[in-house]
Amino acid sequence: MFRVAERDYEITGAWLELFPRINDEDEEVVCWGVKVTSKHRGGSDDMSGWRPAILSDVLVETKRGQIAHWYEIAGTTIEWDEPKADPQALFEVFGTAAIYRCRCQFIGVPGNTGVRFSLEGMVDVDADYRRLPIRVDTALQVAPWPCGDMPEQECRDEFHRLGFRDPVEFKIIEGVSSLVFSNQ
Repeated sequence: MFRVAERDYEITGAWLELFPRINDEDEEVVCWGVKVTSKHRGGSDDMSGWRPAILSDVLVETKRGQIAHWYEIAGTTIEWDEPKADPQALFEVFGTAAIYRCRCQFIGVPGNTGVRFSLEGMVDVDADYRRLPIRVDTALQVAPWPCGDMPEQECRDEFHRLGFRDPVEFKIIEGVSSLVFSNQ
């Protein structure tokens, strides 16, 4: 479900995106981001042509070795009131706008190695569309883990060095070495 104000949109994709980086304290961390895209379901009002999306590069950071399987992110909740100078999450329609008064949750799927993503917040799209409530509740797939141009064994070594134990397949996707999670 993807709802903006009183209008529902059809979700076309929902991905959990992971990547490593060095944080401000010179610690190696894994960044957990989310991308949810949608399309309209018809109608004739101004909002019926929208294709809203939720974009976040980094909702959560975990330390190296803190999480062994991607679905262990379940149980994590993130909240914020006002947007920061560098917003945690963006709402996209014509351009992007910071999401505020937001609560995001990663929820475990009983009996499954899956995770649902739930987000409730507010957004100001432009002067005509202020204080719009937004709500998303959807299952997530894990996007391929990009490794640049590294060979397979280096990709796997880096992945395991960060503490992950998920089964993955090595693939070249659009010229980029990638690990694809097979337990989803």
